[in-house]
Amino acid sequence: MATETWARALDEYRYPVDLTKFSGAGASWFELNTKPGNRIKTMEFEARFRRQAQHHLEVWSEVVFWKLYTTPLAVDKITKKVLAAPVPPNGVVVRVHGLH
Repeated sequence: MATETWARALDEYRYPVDLTKFSGAGASWFELNTKPGNRIKTMEFEARFRRQAQHHLEVWSEVVFWKLYTTPLAVDKITKKVLAAPVPPNGVVVRVHGLH
């Protein structure tokens, strides 16, 4: 019974996000549209992130936008702050100022 419930929940999962709605979209970033937002589209988004995350900070910002997509008053502002955050020489961003 629990397995069937879990399988149904996965099948019914929907979180459609149109990254092109980001006002600061740039070349080759924020081009993805995960509509209809089903699990397959989400897994494609996650796989794309894993492929590019080690070398492209922009893809991290796409995840911020994706996560905040349902909060329209904050999504653009916070995503822009993440993109503008300075990256230290070791490449590790501990905190983005203004996002606490």
